[in-house]
Amino acid sequence: MTKESSDRLQINIRLSTDHTEKLLRLTKHATAGSVVFIGNDLTIPIQQTEVAPTTLANAVLSHALDQLTESIPASIVERPDQDIIENYDDAWANPGALPVAADPMHQFEIKRLIDIDIGGLDISFTNSSLFMFIAVAIISLTTIFSVRKNSIVPNRLQSIVEMSYEFVADMVRQNVGSQGKNYFPFIFTIFMFVLFMNMLGMIPYGFTVTSHIAVTFAIAMLIFIGVTIIGFIKHGLGFFGFFVPKGVPIFMLPLLVIIEVISYFTRPISLSVRLFANMMAGHTMLKVFSGFVILMGFLGGWLPLAVMVAFTGLEILIAFLQAYVFAILTCIYLNDALHMH
Repeated sequence: MTKESSDRLQINIRLSTDHTEKLLRLTKHATAGSVVFIGNDLTIPIQQTEVAPTTLANAVLSHALDQLTESIPASIVERPDQDIIENYDDAWANPGALPVAADPMHQFEIKRLIDIDIGGLDISFTNSSLFMFIAVAIISLTTIFSVRKNSIVPNRLQSIVEMSYEFVADMVRQNVGSQGKNYFPFIFTIFMFVLFMNMLGMIPYGFTVTSHIAVTFAIAMLIFIGVTIIGFIKHGLGFFGFFVPKGVPIFMLPLLVIIEVISYFTRPISLSVRLFANMMAGHTMLKVFSGFVILMGFLGGWLPLAVMVAFTGLEILIAFLQAYVFAILTCIYLNDALHMH
């Protein structure tokens, strides 16, 4: 059991299923002369008493298990042995959680892998950080090893990298023009990074980094700030003319300028939300259909399984398309900064 404060205590109740033991967490809060145990929509008021902690723990656990049997089949509940709570006073253990049902949102949970705290700032290394590093490592190693020999007749890996290079280079030429070649490395990096983060999320037990708005918004803000700086470097204060459409009657300018300013500053929002929403929605639907496969069993699960397989193929396509859309919109924003209206 883990002691979080002097008035808060966490008790673990051991439950057993056919093959797995799970822990149900109950939390005790001392308030106004009473103790309230909360766990899985269960609230049990217990009057404070001076009895021994072990005796109180036994009474609470017994009461809690009696209440839990109303929502949990009695066949999976196993009353804990005495040794689980014999060191109730000072044996504080990490709280567990009972996954009562498959949660489609559980796959997006950020988990700390290495706790890092500097000056009160939490910069822990998480599963999200891990998969970002994996994406960067795969892209770097693939690119380096594919062009190391630079064969006239390319192998498969070199062909894939060259196709990716030409794909992005053609995108930049068509949407930015000849001036865009200076910014090709940045756009190529953005495209490959988003693409590999999307694809890594399709691997079983993987983590979809781009399903978090914090990540997509950070990338979108990087693009937005960079493009704005380029616009001011290229045009100086004349870049403000971007918000004044040409050929518009003077009496309509105030309204159109406001619309243009709002449209410009919402770019990072639309860019980030589009990627985040598509990836989260797709993976949530996959988890929902996989739950139907399990619930309907061997005989009835074939239909949701077929839908899930088809949807997986669609999700892989969406993962590529979202990386493409992200990169091409970056090109369009860059073109606006370089050439204005």
